Amino acid sequence: MSDWPATPQTLPKGGTLNWPGATSGIVSLTETASGSSYTLTWPGTAPTANQLLKSDGSGNLSWVSAGSILPAGASFIFPGATSGTASIVAPATVTSYTWTLPGAQAAANQILKNNGSGTLSWVDPGAALPAGQAIQLPGATSGAVSLTTPATVTSYTLKLPAAQGAANQMLANDGSGNLSWVDAGGGGLSGRVTSQFDKTDTTLANVGGLSVTLTAGRVYRFVTTLHVSPDAVGGHKYAIAGTCTATAIIYQINALNNGTMVFVINSRQTALAGSAGTASGTSVFTTIEGTIIVNAGGTLTVQFAQNAASGTSSVLVGSTLMIEDIT
Repeated sequence: MSDWPATPQTLPKGGTLNWPGATSGIVSLTETASGSSYTLTWPGTAPTANQLLKSDGSGNLSWVSAGSILPAGASFIFPGATSGTASIVAPATVTSYTWTLPGAQAAANQILKNNGSGTLSWVDPGAALPAGQAIQLPGATSGAVSLTTPATVTSYTLKLPAAQGAANQMLANDGSGNLSWVDAGGGGLSGRVTSQFDKTDTTLANVGGLSVTLTAGRVYRFVTTLHVSPDAVGGHKYAIAGTCTATAIIYQINALNNGTMVFVINSRQTALAGSAGTASGTSVFTTIEGTIIVNAGGTLTVQFAQNAASGTSSVLVGSTLMIEDIT
């Protein structure tokens, strides 16, 4: 083989520079059909394994590792299968760091989570936040609202209402994590009879409007005032019940006969659903007062029935239930 020429050589227009392989094959460099003239200066040393050629923009080539081939500020571009591109761009000023991608494909709807050392993993969206991390809701123009948890917490789930609340309503928890909108001033801790509640039998039933939701582990004081029109024979009977459970509960049932101004019921109860009744009086004012230490959260409800099945006995509009958290 003859020596390589000592001076630059110009190929004929449209010519190709061929490098034959040591045993077979050829590598060819061919000029484009049209373009500006330029010169490439090769590195002065051989590369290490897996290095690539990089131009400095002036035609000077150097060997670089694959991960450092992009110039500062350049984008890493992924072309779409048919159109468009997705670009990854570093900030103008950044502290250098490395990401290690997961070793396998993600499941549907998973997202990438950084462990703080650059190791990425696929996680479900609900598990993406590290312990103690706040959820931030940025304002439209400035500031942010942050939602955080206590340092130590028993895990639980909150389920938002399915629709927007009305003006001035608040969120109430049913004790199982289901949130609902309630009127301000009620807050789930008061109730009122707005439609007369009638009974014609002795089975205790929940009085409409007199049910509230209590939270597990809390202590509450409750007071209900009932305006009652009992049947003279059917009478009236009361209890405090609901879906919550009680570590302890005590309440007093007092029913005052408006005609004689005599208490016709005076009864202490120490269990949920404990009841007391009588057939005395046709115009009665009844109060039930007590405290409850809630074990499992749920509703606390005033119940009413006849003492003996006869005629109709009623709880009148305007009767109320008030709850105070005294934990």
